Parts: sequence; structure tokens; C-alpha cells
Amino acid sequence: MAAEADYRLEFLLSAAGSFARFQVTTALGPLGPFELHVPGRHNVLNATAAVAIAHQLGVDADRIAEGSNTSAAWTGAFRSAARRAA
Repeated sequence: MAAEADYRLEFLLSAAGSFARFQVTTALGPLGPFELHVPGRHNVLNATAAVAIAHQLGVDADRIAEGSNTSAAWTGAFRSAARRAA
């Protein structure tokens, strides 16, 4: 990502096909860490966008982390997608 971006993704830990731990850096400092328990870099990029939007709307970083660390909704979405693809 560009150094001049308002929100920048920084991977802290990643296990392929399992989860990612990351933070989002802003001019005011880092937000996170966040954990996402779904596979795929694209999902982390989507989560980064969601973090940026929530932050812009004034949602506290701890509250954002609570949502990203809750994997039940994501897991259900992946199961539904897998069933539709089958």
C-alpha cells in the first residue's frame, strides 16, 4: 500500500488458510491488533476497509476488534457459499 495512504495494512501473523492477525496504521498511530479467522488475503483487505470506515464513523478500535475477532458470522458465510458452489 502507498506510504501516503490514510490507512495502511500491516500483517502481524498469518497462517495460510486459517487466520490472520493484522493492524491498521493511521497518521495517529496503529489500530488493532485485529484477528480474522477466514482464509484469503482479499478478506483481510476487505476487513481493513471495514476498519477504516468504522474508524471514520467514530467506532472505538477495541469495539472494532471485538467484531473482527468474532468468527462465527464469517464461518457461517463461508459454509453457505461452499454449499451454493457445490
